[in-house]
Amino acid sequence: MLKLIRNLTLLSFLLILTAGCASYSNDPIVKVTPTPTHVPTPTPIPTPTPIVYTAPYIPTPTPVPQAPPTCVLWVFHCTTPPPVPCRSHYVYDDLINIGTSWIVVNQQQNQNNSTSPTSATFTSTTSKTVTVTDKLGMAETSTTSESANIEDVQYTVTDSVQVSINHSVSRAVTATIGNSITVTVPAGKTVIGNYGVKVQVTDGRLYDQADCEGGNSYFGPDITYVPIATGWCIWVSGNSPCPSIKP
Repeated sequence: MLKLIRNLTLLSFLLILTAGCASYSNDPIVKVTPTPTHVPTPTPIPTPTPIVYTAPYIPTPTPVPQAPPTCVLWVFHCTTPPPVPCRSHYVYDDLINIGTSWIVVNQQQNQNNSTSPTSATFTSTTSKTVTVTDKLGMAETSTTSESANIEDVQYTVTDSVQVSINHSVSRAVTATIGNSITVTVPAGKTVIGNYGVKVQVTDGRLYDQADCEGGNSYFGPDITYVPIATGWCIWVSGNSPCPSIKP
């Protein structure tokens, strides 16, 4: 009896062992990937900089006005007249008052070698008409093609200075022969007299607003001398002379 129980126990153990092995062999094999401790940062790909092409500046030419064609009976024998030339429109602005000076027409002097004051009379011997002049020469020389442009510059400068700086200026003033002045000459001194035209000196920008000259329509900073009136400017030797500019 004991032997039978022992055999049954051994048989049961073998059955359990066989079932366990079969169960183990049927389970799927799961592969576990270890978690990395450091993830490398990918290298950024540089973005190419686009090349921007800048075209050179080419000034736009001023359109030339075109007169309408002339036709007979509105249809036949049409003739096209030549283009109308560009008409400049000068501007003188951003004005700065530099003061007054003299364009000398005639200079005289009288020396007193005595020990007491004496009087002297200066009389002009030259006549000259002084118009608007400027440092760039636009108002008195033909840097432009037509003399009419010179007058346009003179009138433009005169009007601008008259409105903004000195209302007494004019485009032209004439110094005459026979204009006299009597002065007192101190003892041992010399009196000098400049006869001419007193002018307003002004700095500003001169340009052609109509752009007839294209890229050369801005003439730049220009100092102008605009007539005010004729007269004498007197000083005694040893003192500062009267301011004057080359006529």
